[in-house]
Amino acid sequence: MLYHFGEEPDIEQFVPREKQNRKDFPAVVWAIDQMNEHSYFFPRNCPRIVLKRTPEISEEHRKMFFGMSQANKIIAIESPSL
Repeated sequence: MLYHFGEEPDIEQFVPREKQNRKDFPAVVWAIDQMNEHSYFFPRNCPRIVLKRTPEISEEHRKMFFGMSQANKIIAIESPSL
């Protein structure tokens, strides 16, 4: 299953667009799969880092990034400057 995330709730037809910085590629409609949908729960201009626990993660990195959490994914977002 594919999903579309966007700021426009009333889209009736998806029209392919060229990426401004990639004019050498064909115009496309972007879609995302369920495994990666969490990256799109935030506004487009919201800086974020997604950490995923994988079977290959080292014990050092598990402790460093996940600590005592049992979560399989952690999303860190930038906070406003004070």
